[in-house]
Amino acid sequence: MQPPTVQTLDQLMQATNAIYDPTRNNIKTQIGQAGEQGAADEQALYGAQNTAFKNIAQMASNKGMLFSGFTPDQQAQYNSTKFMPALAQLRGKVQDNIARLQSSLLSMDSDQRKQAMQMQTDQQGKLDAYNSEQDRRKFEQQQADLAYQREMEKLQKTQSFEASQSAANRAASSASAGKPATDFLNYIKQQFSSAGGNLKSSRQTQDRWAQQWFLDNGILDKGAQQMFWDLFNRTYNRPNDPTKDWLYKR
Repeated sequence: MQPPTVQTLDQLMQATNAIYDPTRNNIKTQIGQAGEQGAADEQALYGAQNTAFKNIAQMASNKGMLFSGFTPDQQAQYNSTKFMPALAQLRGKVQDNIARLQSSLLSMDSDQRKQAMQMQTDQQGKLDAYNSEQDRRKFEQQQADLAYQREMEKLQKTQSFEASQSAANRAASSASAGKPATDFLNYIKQQFSSAGGNLKSSRQTQDRWAQQWFLDNGILDKGAQQMFWDLFNRTYNRPNDPTKDWLYKR
C-alpha cells in the first residue's frame, strides 16, 4: 500500500479551478458588461445634454435673445441641475456595481484557497495516520519477534531438561522394569476384580485406575507413564486413542 500523497497549495488550487472558474468567468463578464453599460449610459446622457442645449438655443432664437446671454445661462443651469447630478449618479452606480462584483471575485478566491488548505490538511492527516499505523505495525512486529525468540529459548531449555529427565527415567526403568510392570498389571487386575470381574468397565474408569497408581507410586514423568499406558493397552487390547475404545463413554 502506497503512502497517501500531500499536494502543494498550487496543485490543489489548480485541481479546484474547474469548480470555481465558471462562476469566476461569469463575474468577470458581468464586470466588463457593467463598464460597457456605464459608458453607453454616459453617451445617452451626453446625447440628452446635446439635445437640451439645442432646445435652449432654439428657445433663445425664438425669443430674439440668442446673443443676450440667455443660452449660456440656461445651459449652465441645465448642467448643474440635471446633467451633472445624473452623470455623477450613473458613475457611482456603475462603480458600486463593479466594486460589488470584484468583492465577489475576491471572496471566491478566498473560498477556493480555504478549500485547498483544508484538502491539504486532510491529506496530511491521512499521511500522518498512515505513518502512525506503519510505526505501530513495526513495533508490534519487533515485539512479536522478541517474544518468539524468548519462547524458542524457553522451549530449547525445556526440551533439554525433558530429554535429560527421560534419559534418567529410562535408565531407572530398565534397572527394575520387571517388578513395576508386574505390580502395575496386578493392580489393574485387582481393580477389575473389585469391579466384579467385569472387563467392561468404562474406558474413563480404567484410565482413572492407572492415573491413581501413578500418583500412589510417584510416577509423574509423562515419558515413564507412557510405558505403563502402552503395557496396559497391549495387555487388555485397548486402542491408544481413548475415544476409539468401544467402552469410552460419550
